[in-house]
Amino acid sequence: MNGTLALLIALISYGNEYLSKGVSFHQLDFNNSTLLYCNTIEFNKSDSSLNVVTVADNPQRWFEFLKKEGCKKLRICYRQSNSASHVRDYQSDSFLGGGGHWLIEAIYNNYSGYWSFDQRVTRPDAVDKRILSVSLTAIQEKSPQLQPVLPIEKARQDLSAALASIEEFATNSKQDRWASIFKKALDALNNPKPNIDYYKDFIISEQYSLPRKQLLFSASLADVFGGIGSWNDILFSNIEANKVNIQLSADLYDKINAAVMAAVNSN
Repeated sequence: MNGTLALLIALISYGNEYLSKGVSFHQLDFNNSTLLYCNTIEFNKSDSSLNVVTVADNPQRWFEFLKKEGCKKLRICYRQSNSASHVRDYQSDSFLGGGGHWLIEAIYNNYSGYWSFDQRVTRPDAVDKRILSVSLTAIQEKSPQLQPVLPIEKARQDLSAALASIEEFATNSKQDRWASIFKKALDALNNPKPNIDYYKDFIISEQYSLPRKQLLFSASLADVFGGIGSWNDILFSNIEANKVNIQLSADLYDKINAAVMAAVNSN
């Protein structure tokens, strides 16, 4: 799971605690694993004159702003890139700004608003490694609410099938390291104590049932598409094998995204 998605999920998890209870029993601050490389985080929206105004300069103030506005709940949503090129989202995910777009949906009584994410390197030489300035900006305010996501069990079945297929392909292609990664992600769907080795505090654990954790952590482990040395960097000499890889990889990428939305957005 990349850092952008982990931070968005954290904002949703911690934000929903405040929105539902009116108090934060868990604090999302700069000690959280999703914010360790950030020096600032701002939340912006346009005023009546279309000037960009910062409404909060930390997550807690943003939660308070949302509640005052009447926000009931936060959800995550994914929009495909709609790129005119022939590069698929899973393929461009390795590059900065690639892939599709993750947004936070803020749900009100009869409509939703959406918040987009951006980050910039503003302190490249920071000794404390806090090199990033992060901002979320309100877009498409008072828009229709999204349709409900897949039920947990359907998302689980789809992800399981996609992982089983690509694990078998990796094994037959002598890609043992990758086969073991896919197997680990597949096993997480039935692990009574699912976990990941990073972003251990990106969700409030008690908010999530075991099936939701299994699905989210499996999707996190299955995300092999970002960064240098990813699954995307593998090329097969056999043309047919490359075609199969494209099909299986695109399917897995879609199932990962659907699993994340199902796990995060379910009650």
